[in-house]
Amino acid sequence: RAPPDANWLGAGGYAYNSRSMLWGAGSTTEYTVTTGAGQHLLLGLFGGQGIVDGTYAIDFTVRNNGVVLFTQYFDDAALAGLKGAQLLDLGVLGAGLQNLALSTEWYIGGIDTAYGFQYVMGVSAVPEPTTWLAMLLGLGTLVMAARRRRQ
Repeated sequence: RAPPDANWLGAGGYAYNSRSMLWGAGSTTEYTVTTGAGQHLLLGLFGGQGIVDGTYAIDFTVRNNGVVLFTQYFDDAALAGLKGAQLLDLGVLGAGLQNLALSTEWYIGGIDTAYGFQYVMGVSAVPEPTTWLAMLLGLGTLVMAARRRRQ
């Protein structure tokens, strides 16, 4: 389930259709965003319908400033598993300019094969100062309660 306060950067889809030949194809989508310290990169994957008569696979990679954050090789069985939505937390980003790149490489080994999937990419919201204050007050209350129990 997606966090309601996420800052969504964009959405898109990747697809292929092989009617009469065997081939491979690739593409890259880029996003540039400025983030605050502690924000997480979020990636949602959603599968589509496929017509499969052969083998197919995809290499899917997410990079930030050239550094690989996520890479996965999806074969035909794993792509079929994308028919249900997945939300992945790709980790904490540093503060500053982020140059994100989503790359795909399709490998098609069958004729009359078609498949696609969609994605959404975003960053988690930066907690407000009042949120940090509330967390610290709650933690302080727990520490005080623990001390009283020991005495």
